[in-house]
Amino acid sequence: PQIPSETTPATTAAPEENVTAPVLERRRSDAASYEADQRRALKPTTYNAATKVCSCPPGHVLSDYNSTGQISMEQGMQCLLCPFNSYVDDKDPYSCVRCPDPLMHRDLLSGKCVCDDGYIEDSEHVADNIQADVRFVGRHVCLDRAKVNDITFTVPQYGKQQYFDVLDAEKSRTDTVTVDRSVPHMHHFLEAAVRCQDSRRIESCHALANLCALNLYDNEAPACVLLERYIKSEVIDDVHGFQGWHQGYPWLQYESPPRNVLLDTRISRPVALSGELSYINLTLSVYALNGSLIGMKPLTTQLLLCKGDDRELQRFKRFGTNSNVECALDLLQLMREFPEPHFYELWVVDGYDQDGNSRDGGAALYPVPVILINYRDTRNNPPNPNNVLVEHEWMELGVGQRGELALDQVVLHRRFFIWDNIGGRKVEDTDTTEQGEDGQPIRTDPVVIRWAKKIQLRISLQPDDTETQVDESLRMFPPQLVIEYEQQMSSTVPKVETEPGSDAEDFRFHKVYFTSHYTRDLTYYWYITMILFIVLCVCIVILFFVKAAVHNQQSSLKPLELGIDLLGVIANFFFVFLLAMSGYWFVFFKMQAAVKVLLPREDPHVAYLSVLIASTICKVFQVMLLVYKQCNVHIFFIDWEKEKAGR
Repeated sequence: PQIPSETTPATTAAPEENVTAPVLERRRSDAASYEADQRRALKPTTYNAATKVCSCPPGHVLSDYNSTGQISMEQGMQCLLCPFNSYVDDKDPYSCVRCPDPLMHRDLLSGKCVCDDGYIEDSEHVADNIQADVRFVGRHVCLDRAKVNDITFTVPQYGKQQYFDVLDAEKSRTDTVTVDRSVPHMHHFLEAAVRCQDSRRIESCHALANLCALNLYDNEAPACVLLERYIKSEVIDDVHGFQGWHQGYPWLQYESPPRNVLLDTRISRPVALSGELSYINLTLSVYALNGSLIGMKPLTTQLLLCKGDDRELQRFKRFGTNSNVECALDLLQLMREFPEPHFYELWVVDGYDQDGNSRDGGAALYPVPVILINYRDTRNNPPNPNNVLVEHEWMELGVGQRGELALDQVVLHRRFFIWDNIGGRKVEDTDTTEQGEDGQPIRTDPVVIRWAKKIQLRISLQPDDTETQVDESLRMFPPQLVIEYEQQMSSTVPKVETEPGSDAEDFRFHKVYFTSHYTRDLTYYWYITMILFIVLCVCIVILFFVKAAVHNQQSSLKPLELGIDLLGVIANFFFVFLLAMSGYWFVFFKMQAAVKVLLPREDPHVAYLSVLIASTICKVFQVMLLVYKQCNVHIFFIDWEKEKAGR
């Protein structure tokens, strides 16, 4: 059995914000009283003849040791008093268990841990005093009762998780699915909301930020509403010059115009096609659901749900490598085997200053904006501003007319996750949950599961500034991480093996995609290309009229001949134009020593494809007309003999 300490009561390190002078004074008094109690005579055990088990009064443990720490052979089992801030678990009467919060002490009558005066246990408040549910909700910590009462949201309001556009049976879509008593909200919301406001406890604020991220920054979600309210109270709202990054709080959303963010030129690290600078160094801040910082980790394969050779999967970090990785995700495995999701913030490692020299004091971190396709804001028009990237898949922000409009429309965030198998899970309780052999509720599947269906990493190069000595064309704009989530009712996921190609397989295995795109603004290239194309069209017209004039001199003009000539000229000139375009990219992209050009994102590009189709159609019709013409030619063979002599 575990022997309770005679002189030192069980204690835990209390957060400074919760330890006040009166609390410290009461603890000293309780500790002195505990030592005095231990020096008194031990209390005898009570023997139950029916169960043949010895028991002790509340707050005491069964022990073979006396108060001096010696085995008591004569007295047998004795009852030792536990420290004032510990209790005895009914399942283990031989050990003192420390109270879960430093602001708790043991109640003399019940022997259970209760909060000090002026405080309330978050679990009791969330459970609404239903004792059977207390152990399943909250974090079992003591919160200022007055601060708890300041929270204007009720338990049903902040305890729910909402999902939109959920994939349901027969591949239909449900607009909204609400999961009541959601595990992360019932466990973390109240503690995070109170301590983030009361003492600005950084872990609590990050936990509240994680709950907001789980709701995809829904402006009506209680976690987002409260965190925005707390953040707005902070005067300093531009940490390191970034609007929206409020001092002492998690940074969730950019407040600067997206144009200023995405076209920022503060990243100074150059890029190259070989060597150390050919790899883009990215780092992740990793947070647990409870808000604790797990650490800063280099980006490897965390963004990919696909498995395989890590060296191949990380090729996307090599500059200029447009990678495309896809695989099938097993949703049953996601529900039952994947761990609790982590929350990430992405950074670019920049070790250079504006003059192109190595930065003194080590590398700096530049934040990477995140564009969530599923983001909804009922205050905006349209309510899904980021959906423009789905409607125009190959559009580059800030390039072209559509890109310019979208650049001012998108909403940028910071924190994201890769999968969510906990937000749709309801808290367990003794009334509605099946019990296991140990008497504990069996963990149930979530109502809804969510995962990142498509992730795109977009990196674009800056234009060169001719007024500076540094070549800015070798530097990049802030990368963009574009994420599109998918959500599905777990009831539609088959729980048994499925036949390949069946509809059931489609509900269990879903395609997930990760792509990387390296681009440069090709507006000038397409401007020159358009001029050459116009010149080409002028040449086509001139050559066509020349051919028509030649035919007119030889014989009368026929529509069939004109059609053959026109189609042939167009097909031949377009083919030469395509050959010139392909040759340009082959020579200047494949053979460049330094980064000068990057391939267009569209594959194939709509302009190239249009000219190719037009050239093919013209050539096909020209050949068809030639065949038709030749099939209607009548050929006469005349046997011309010389006149015989004498005739």
